[in-house]
Amino acid sequence: MENKKINKVCFSVNKISLSGGAERVICVLASEFAQRGTDVTIITQESTECGYPLHPDVKIVATKTSCKTPVLRLFVRCIKLRKFVKKLKPNILISFMTLNNVLAIASLLGVRIPIIVSERIYPGAITGITAKMRSLLYPLCEGFVFQTDAAKEFFDKKIQERSAVIFNPLVDNIPPKSDETEKIIVTAGRMTKQKNHALLIKAFGGFIKENPDYKLVIYGKGEEQTNLENLIKELNLTDKVILPGTTKTLHNEMSKAEMFVLSSDYEGMPNVLAEAMAIGLPCVSTDCVGGGAKALINDRVNGILVPCKDEKALKDAMCEVASNAELAKTLGHNAAKIKETLSRESIAQQWLSYIEKVIF
Repeated sequence: MENKKINKVCFSVNKISLSGGAERVICVLASEFAQRGTDVTIITQESTECGYPLHPDVKIVATKTSCKTPVLRLFVRCIKLRKFVKKLKPNILISFMTLNNVLAIASLLGVRIPIIVSERIYPGAITGITAKMRSLLYPLCEGFVFQTDAAKEFFDKKIQERSAVIFNPLVDNIPPKSDETEKIIVTAGRMTKQKNHALLIKAFGGFIKENPDYKLVIYGKGEEQTNLENLIKELNLTDKVILPGTTKTLHNEMSKAEMFVLSSDYEGMPNVLAEAMAIGLPCVSTDCVGGGAKALINDRVNGILVPCKDEKALKDAMCEVASNAELAKTLGHNAAKIKETLSRESIAQQWLSYIEKVIF
């Protein structure tokens, strides 16, 4: 559906050079908006490099500065963001990520450009000065987009009344589940405490006592990698748990697996879970704080939800999927239907409809 009212949109985000979830969503939305004839500019903090495919008409500018002092660097970036937006005069500025949202609102004080901010993780995970600034500045925004009802309900009624819940769009060309799968359980995500890969490794240690032919492959990098490597050694799983780092062919690698597992403690909308479902993998996920997994998975219909931090429940669910071919087939078949719900066209239209509501 062509949108004729929204002529120019600016996105604000820290970076799009790395292939994170928020970065991917911005690139998909920006490309879809541009495809429909909207003038789109992405304003980043540092680099104009892009980690995802982007429509050729989408412009990228950066508020890069050589200042070394952190506070001064933030101040200069705010000044540059303000200048960019005043020059571009978009219908709306859409900002992603809490700290970036706070900076965007502060930068545009007094500038008559409406702002929509989007939270990309569970808001309760944000603490300290950033949370305080969010409480102070968010009420000044015209609109709010959340990924889940749980994230929306974290805020007061006045913000909820001006908000929308919009899921993340899927990327194009997600392959179907391979006809020749391997005895692999796969997951992917930054190696941080939030993702709790340690829980999955421990659950897998119990799982292979009943399913010795399987291996666990965890794609990603992060500050917890050394701790995870030590845990793997401690549990004598060196030959069974593989940490290959990141890959540009993640979806193809995932399509060869028998099962996908997400073990996070909290999430906004877990993109990698949605992508695994779109592939048609039977998926097991913790019912993580933030509601993202629960929003995607109808328990025991298109996936299995287990309580957070429950090693036994996670192990038991993995064993059930591995031992019940009919269940695995049904879960995977139903999971793949998410392609229709989360198509880029559908999600982009939801965004455009909400933007119209905010600015017109």
